[in-house]
Amino acid sequence: MKIENMDKIKAKMLGEELMASAKTIASKYGLEVKRGSGKYDSNEYKLNSVVFFVPSGSGSGMIPSNENKLLVNWNMKRDAFGLGDVNVGDVFQNRKGEDIKLIGWDSKKYRYPVVYKNLSKGGQYKTTPLSFKEYVHG
Repeated sequence: MKIENMDKIKAKMLGEELMASAKTIASKYGLEVKRGSGKYDSNEYKLNSVVFFVPSGSGSGMIPSNENKLLVNWNMKRDAFGLGDVNVGDVFQNRKGEDIKLIGWDSKKYRYPVVYKNLSKGGQYKTTPLSFKEYVHG
C-alpha cells in the first residue's frame, strides 16, 4: 500500500507497526521498550521517541531512571505520613482484598502522589498518602 496522504488512521497504523518491530528487536536482546508521543500532518508522521531499556527487578515496566526517582522520593516523604516502615516493593491488600505493590512517590502528582501496582487485576494507580496508609495499617 502506498500512502499518498497522511491521516489519523494511517498514522496510528504506522505507529503500531513501528512498535511491533521495536518489540521484536527488544525481545531479541532481552530489553523492554517504551514509546513516546507521535504527530502527523498531511505529509508526514513523526514518532518522537522509542526508548529501549534493561527491565528492572520490580516488574513495574518503567524506565529505570524514572523508577529510581519514585524510590528516592518515597524514601524522602514516607516519614511525614507515618509510613517509615513501608518500602518500595512491599505488597499489601486493598479494601477489595486485591494485592497491591508500592511503586513509589511521584512528586509531579500533587493530589495523588503515591503510585502502586494492582497485582490482582493489573494496572498502575495513584492515591493519596492517607488512603495508602489505610491499606498498610488497616
